[in-house]
Amino acid sequence: MEKKYIIGAAAAIAAAGVIFGGVALYMGAYQKGKQDGDLIGRKESYQSGMDTGYQRGYEEGYAQGSLASGGNTGDPSSVGGNASESQSLYAEGDFSGQFTVTVHEILPGYALDPTKDMFAAVSFFQNTPFLLRLEPEQLPMLETGKTYTMTLAPQPLVGVPKCYVYDGAASPEVLRFCAHADISEIRLATEAETGLDMPDLVYTE
Repeated sequence: MEKKYIIGAAAAIAAAGVIFGGVALYMGAYQKGKQDGDLIGRKESYQSGMDTGYQRGYEEGYAQGSLASGGNTGDPSSVGGNASESQSLYAEGDFSGQFTVTVHEILPGYALDPTKDMFAAVSFFQNTPFLLRLEPEQLPMLETGKTYTMTLAPQPLVGVPKCYVYDGAASPEVLRFCAHADISEIRLATEAETGLDMPDLVYTE
């Protein structure tokens, strides 16, 4: 009786081992399949996102380029043929007002006169720098690393897309298109004038 019990117990243990072994194999295969499926799914999703983004960008870029060239549809005679449509993309009028920038560097006019300082590399708050051309007597008033509020005298908008002007106001970003800023006053900015809430410039048609 005792011998039969031992044999039965051994058989039960062996069966349990087979079961647990099968479960372990199953779980291992499950985890491996899950990892592979997740990886392939991510790759396919990434590629799909790239394809969709490229297609959308291509379509929008094509439409914009076609409009800028006067609605060209492949006929060489139509390139630039509709000047009114092309001109309608840009704002016409004057802009003026105050803006605040941080000075990063004073630079010479390499293309015009490399022996003279002509530009200040400036940026709006937490924004990318751009070059602002000032009068020679104004540049010594600036010190790198400091923030200044400048008053812009009325001057015409040149080559500025219409999206930067609205309801009598112009985004300070129009200064990036400005070949020569007509600045009437420069002073150190107050704490209230620094930050993201910079007022718009005045725009008049």
